[in-house]
Amino acid sequence: MSDLITLVLMIATTALGFISISVLSRVAYKRTDDILSGLVNGVSVSLTSRWLLFLHDYLGQAFGGTLLLFIFAVGWLGASEVVSEPNAKNLAYLLAGASAWGFLFNLLLSLLWIRHFVSVLRQAEAD
Repeated sequence: MSDLITLVLMIATTALGFISISVLSRVAYKRTDDILSGLVNGVSVSLTSRWLLFLHDYLGQAFGGTLLLFIFAVGWLGASEVVSEPNAKNLAYLLAGASAWGFLFNLLLSLLWIRHFVSVLRQAEAD
């Protein structure tokens, strides 16, 4: 495969991954507002429903996005080992590093959000 085709395919893959992460993040943060406020589409929901939204929707989306970033990091690292073109190899290393950074950032951010959710929901139980 030519150097140009390899680079274009790598950029296209990155763009699709970026779109996937963006959609997962948008859905997760929409649920964040619902869980913390207790209002879904302007309608008050029970505390049990808020816990279920947290466990099912937020954790699922956050885990999915974080796992996808990890898969991209490992995939780009593997791609860097099999491509022979120097530009493609450098781009693969760059994308692996960016994906690994995104994975770590998303993991830390998700853990902070989880702590906040549990605190808010427990406080709502106490009230």
